[in-house]
Amino acid sequence: MPPQRAIVEVRLRAAIEHFYESEMFLSYVASTQVSYRRVLGILLEVCGNIKVSGLTPALVDKTMLSLRNGASDEENARRRRAGLDIRSGRDNYTLNIDRGMFRKFIEFLHLYSYMSPDRDPTLHLKNAKRIFRKPIEDLVLTVEQVRNLLAAAEARHPRDRAAFAVGIFAGLRPSEIVHLQVKGIKLDVDPNDPQSVPTLGAWRPKIKDWHYVPISLPLEAELIKWFTWYKAKLGVDELDPDWYVIPARPKNPGNGRINEAVTPETGIVPTKPSCKLNLDTDTAFANAGIRKLKGMGPHTFRRTAACMLLAETGDIRLVQAMLGHQQQQNTEMYVRYRNGFLPLASALRGFSPLDVPPVPTGTPPEGGNVISLDAVRSRSQRSATG
Repeated sequence: MPPQRAIVEVRLRAAIEHFYESEMFLSYVASTQVSYRRVLGILLEVCGNIKVSGLTPALVDKTMLSLRNGASDEENARRRRAGLDIRSGRDNYTLNIDRGMFRKFIEFLHLYSYMSPDRDPTLHLKNAKRIFRKPIEDLVLTVEQVRNLLAAAEARHPRDRAAFAVGIFAGLRPSEIVHLQVKGIKLDVDPNDPQSVPTLGAWRPKIKDWHYVPISLPLEAELIKWFTWYKAKLGVDELDPDWYVIPARPKNPGNGRINEAVTPETGIVPTKPSCKLNLDTDTAFANAGIRKLKGMGPHTFRRTAACMLLAETGDIRLVQAMLGHQQQQNTEMYVRYRNGFLPLASALRGFSPLDVPPVPTGTPPEGGNVISLDAVRSRSQRSATG
C-alpha cells in the first residue's frame, strides 16, 4: 500500500483562493465559475476563516440551510446598500446543484491534501436531499409528440428540424448542438471494416475533450437531408469543415438584431453558431400543440433520447456512454433509473425514438429485481458459516 500524503493545514479562505486559481476551476464555463464563487462565498460567511480540518458536515449543512432560506429583509437591504447581490431562497433542485459544487470542492481539497481522503463533510446533508423536481414522464416527449415536434420544426425552417433531430437521436446537450461543426460529422465509412460506423463528435469545453456518439440510421437520414438543403441554400458543392451544423440566422440590417420572423426561405450564416435555440424550441412546442411545462426546453431532447434508449435496450451503461457521463450515478439520476427497467454502436445504430415503446413509468412491481435486506443478511451468514 502506498504511503498516504501528509495533510496540509490551511485556512478555508486560502483553500478557496487556491481553488479559484486551479485548473479544475478554470475549466468550468463562466456561469459555473460565478455559481461556485457565490456558493463558496456563503460557506466562508457561515464558517468564518476556520482551518479546513474544522470543516464538518454540520457547518456545511448550516451553509445549505442559509442558501435555502436566503437572507433576511434587513440583511438584503444592507447588501443592496453595499452594492452586493441580494440573497433569495433556493428550491430543492438548485440546492442539489449547490451540493454537487460542494462535493467538487471537497474533491479539490482531497487532491491537494488539504483534507483527509476518508472525510467528506457533504455526505448525509439534511438540507440538500437528492429529490426529483418532477416525475420523469412530465419531462420526456412521447413518440407522438416527437413526430409532431419535428413536423412543426420543419414547417418553420429546416434548420430547426436538424437541431431537434440531433438532440433527440444523439442526446447532445443544447450547448453541444449549437457548437457542433461539420468536421465533427463522419458519415463516410469503410465498407470493408465492420467496426467502422458513422459518428458524431462534439467538443466538451469542461473536460477539454471530444465526445463521440454513433449516428443512428434515422439521424443519418436527417443529416443527409439537412446537408442537401444546406448546400443548395449556399450554392456550394461541399461544406467547409469549420462551418456550424446548426448555423445562425442573418441579422436585420436595420437594427443589427437577429430577425425572429422565420420562414423556410430565411437565410443562414454558416460561420456563426445559432443563439436562438431556446426561442426555436418554445415556438416549435407551441406550433406542435405541446404544453410546455416548467423545466422543459432544449434539454428535453437529451432527456428524451436517454429515456427512450433505456426503454429500448434496458442497459443503463449504453445510456451512460451516449450521454458521456463519467459516473453511472449521474445517468441514473438523469433518467430517474429504477429497478424494473428492462454493444453501444450496434444498439444505437438501429435506435429510433419513433419506433420504441413508451418510457416505463411508476414504481417497479413488488419483488421485481429487488433483494431484501433480510435475504442479504441470511446469505452473508450462510457464507460465513459455510
